[in-house]
Amino acid sequence: MNNIEIFIQELRGLGANIGHLSLLLNNYQSIDLYANKGCRMFLDPIKEALQLDKIQIYDEPVDLSNYHVSNISDYDKFFSPYVNVDNIMINGISMPTGKRDKKYIAIACYQRTVPNHAYENKKQDDEIVPWPFCRYYSLDEYSIIFKLAKLAGYDVITLDSHEITFTEKIYMLNELCDCVIGYEGGLAHLAHVLKIPSIILPWHRTSDGTKYQHVVHDFEFDPYCDYGYIMHLDKRTYFPDSINEVLKWTPEQLKEIINNLHNEKGNNPYLSTDFKITIDNHGHYQFVYKNVSSNIIDIKKISSMYALNLVKSNSKELAIGGYNPITQVEKL
Repeated sequence: MNNIEIFIQELRGLGANIGHLSLLLNNYQSIDLYANKGCRMFLDPIKEALQLDKIQIYDEPVDLSNYHVSNISDYDKFFSPYVNVDNIMINGISMPTGKRDKKYIAIACYQRTVPNHAYENKKQDDEIVPWPFCRYYSLDEYSIIFKLAKLAGYDVITLDSHEITFTEKIYMLNELCDCVIGYEGGLAHLAHVLKIPSIILPWHRTSDGTKYQHVVHDFEFDPYCDYGYIMHLDKRTYFPDSINEVLKWTPEQLKEIINNLHNEKGNNPYLSTDFKITIDNHGHYQFVYKNVSSNIIDIKKISSMYALNLVKSNSKELAIGGYNPITQVEKL
């Protein structure tokens, strides 16, 4: 498809927005976005900073009848690569992405400056810790990561404050940060776009706040991390088994992992050569990991139907995150 005109009715979190833009940019030659003032406050800076020249942004039209209305989902990017950005533009100055040996590590702790009791009390057995607190950790645990980074020779910054603008975050990540360590969220997605290694801490609760029930699973990777794997299809990302794994690292281990990630040696099992997906024309899929097959599952577990249909309508090969091809059959 060459062009699409879309009315952006509302935006979601940073990660979902980046995923949706990645989907559109991978499937259209030019994109006209129509948005209200609130949405443009996000869209205009990201277009300028990431130099998304295929996108044009206009004010919300009076008559919406001729426009496709967007329905942004967390699951829009499974079959598309991240936006490819070789340079950013900050205050009229072009700066290359993907630089190595930078002097800082960014620690993404919370989506606000000051944590509350839900973060600190999450380990109580009877505690219900719902979204978004199910993916955050205590200040004591983050302080150990801070010490680890310092001993590895890095200075440390956090980008949790809402007083830091989106453009400032892009600049600080791209120019200062050799790696991002923290919760599963939008800052990690931004790191993927900027070709910065990321270490994503796993959720410690399900989205409804209850503790994970440990069950026997056919696959060697942790099924409780599937959401993070699906959301962050990036070869510069490392997924530790638990927060305790990170807290036991030596400075040398941290530096080795970051170096490996710069060389695209992440550990997302969905991007492993041992992992394969077969998908049929009825919206079902089955995955195989090291020759062990799963049950047949609804595609909506990993991708929005909008994204799947868009990629298929453009006659593009279905591939996990734009990397690994998927076998398509008529029926499973």
